Amino acid sequence: METIMPITVPQVLATLPSVPANPRAPRTGTIHIHDSTLAVWEEGPVSPGPGSDSEKQVIERVMRPLCRKLASLGWHVGVDPEIRKNYPCLSRSRRAGRKGDLQLKIEATPRKLSVTLFQDVANVENRHGGYYDFDKLERMPYLLRLQALSTIRALVGFLQARHGYALKPEAPTTRDVREGRVSADAFVAHDYATNWHTDPALGRPRLANPTDNRGADGSEIAQGQTVWYPDRHGRWQRARAFYALNNMWWLSANARHITKRACFELHTTPPADPRRKAIIREVRNAQERALNRAVRAMDFTRAEAIRKHIFGTEQLYRIWSRKRGAWYGPNCSGYYGSANDAGLYRRAEAERATGRCDYLSAIPVAA
Repeated sequence: METIMPITVPQVLATLPSVPANPRAPRTGTIHIHDSTLAVWEEGPVSPGPGSDSEKQVIERVMRPLCRKLASLGWHVGVDPEIRKNYPCLSRSRRAGRKGDLQLKIEATPRKLSVTLFQDVANVENRHGGYYDFDKLERMPYLLRLQALSTIRALVGFLQARHGYALKPEAPTTRDVREGRVSADAFVAHDYATNWHTDPALGRPRLANPTDNRGADGSEIAQGQTVWYPDRHGRWQRARAFYALNNMWWLSANARHITKRACFELHTTPPADPRRKAIIREVRNAQERALNRAVRAMDFTRAEAIRKHIFGTEQLYRIWSRKRGAWYGPNCSGYYGSANDAGLYRRAEAERATGRCDYLSAIPVAA
């Protein structure tokens, strides 16, 4: 897949003229662009449902003039044959178009009109075609990408000149942070600025519950505090924490790193041995699977070594569910008919799991 994208949507749209003060057919709404999709969101009250008055207005006053504009640009636009075959009642509000190897689909609803450009020439992964792939612009060959950007620019200019729609800048994504288009601090600031839950006095959302800032070690997490957390592989990471919403926190290790974790995954004190992996659910599951494989292969020396690595010399238990007639899986996840596939639990873990339900029993595992 091509990775070089010398021209981007913001660069193309920056060359557009200003919105005219007196559009020919003024309407209230905003233009949103994401990847290769241009969407117009109408504002004000609407009558919902297919065939409603609002949908008819969008079709007659926005979609059909837009299709004529596409025809003037060399596009062949008509009823979407797939929709006409499978969903004929929607044919009135759906269109498909082609210009060489570049294709598009148009969809009109009472609130929204969307135009999605795609291609089936190269870098297509979805078996149903390029329309269903992510990152459509990035997947396009260079010349098709330029043609798609040129079409998006022409359509935005047409919609602004005819209807006076305002162009809404695309919100930054975590991918933009990873690829250096926006810093992590700017990403968090934008999230706070556009979040309906933001308290103007704090400049961020308020805690929804008193426990939403309680870390894994029981201490409170402060805004901007340095915290430690295990990644998906159990390796310890360090980052600054910024409250997001509910019990979720944004974590930023540097200008090109942003992720989100729940408060109960965060530690306010560094681990005793940062080089040693944390035993999180994914790691524990993998370790117990390795233990089961060794037992099935009758490699009991390896099985004993893995067991000591996970649990030490503690007495272990399996959990039996009388309600299900099966054994609990690792991490209280799933049920198994065979004890060999069941999860293993320390005494404290077994008591915590069985204490909630009277139909669960902790069965000691023979040493």
